[in-house]
Order: sequence, then structure tokens, then C-alpha cells
Amino acid sequence: MGIDKYIETRRSVREYKDKDIDYKIIGEIIEKAKEAPSSGNIQNWKIIIVKEKEKREKIARSCLNQLWMLQAPVHLILCYDEENIKILYPKQYEEFSIQNTAILASFIMLKATEAKVASCWVAIPNKEEIKKIVNIHDGSIIPSLILT
Repeated sequence: MGIDKYIETRRSVREYKDKDIDYKIIGEIIEKAKEAPSSGNIQNWKIIIVKEKEKREKIARSCLNQLWMLQAPVHLILCYDEENIKILYPKQYEEFSIQNTAILASFIMLKATEAKVASCWVAIPNKEEIKKIVNIHDGSIIPSLILT
């Protein structure tokens, strides 16, 4: 199946089977997604894998009580760090960081589609609450997450 087919068949899935996703498959998805382009090739993103049900429930409640999110066995929290990118792009670092993370999200969802893993992009309305849930204590910013 070529890239056109994955673009055409990718869907935002909101109903998931009660089935775990092996870390090996998650790793393959993330490894390929890291090939996504970024401003100045700085790759100022990181991905936090959340499989624990208690944390996933807190995340779902923090995302406007969208409890359907609990069906997804894995939440991939997408973050970016502004420290190094500010040096290269002092005026556009925030805009570029958001763009970099959005491209990463697209690559994750396309690779997940290829791996026959359902996915859904979710905006995060309460970034600080999510940071507490997943124990982020640095300056990382969380624009979104991907459910798989």
C-alpha cells in the first residue's frame, strides 16, 4: 500500500477494541515518526507513552471529560522544548515548535495507519494539569496527544 492509501484510510477513531498495543509496535511507530521534518532539523519534541489506566483516566477527564478516550490503550503525549530552538529562531520559536509537533503528530498517525493501529489526535485544553499527571517538571509544552 502506498502513501496515498494511508492518507485516504487514516481516520480519527473514537471507539477502540479492548486490546493492548505491544511496546514494540509503539516503538516502531515512534521511530519512523521521528523522521518528520522540523525547523532547522532541531527535532525539539519528545513523546511520553502513557499506558496506565489511572493516568489515562485523569488525562481524559482533563480533556473536557472525554471519557471515550479511556478506550484507547495508549496515549502518546506530544511535547516540545523551546530552549534550543529559541537560539535559532528568537522570534518564531513558538510558532515553529507548534508546527514541528504537528508534523510529528501527522507522521505518527500515518505510521499507525500502516501498522493497522487506530489513532486520534486530541487537543489539550489544560496543559498544566496534563504536565502534573505525567510528571513533566521541565519547561516542556504540551500542544496535543495521540490516542492509539
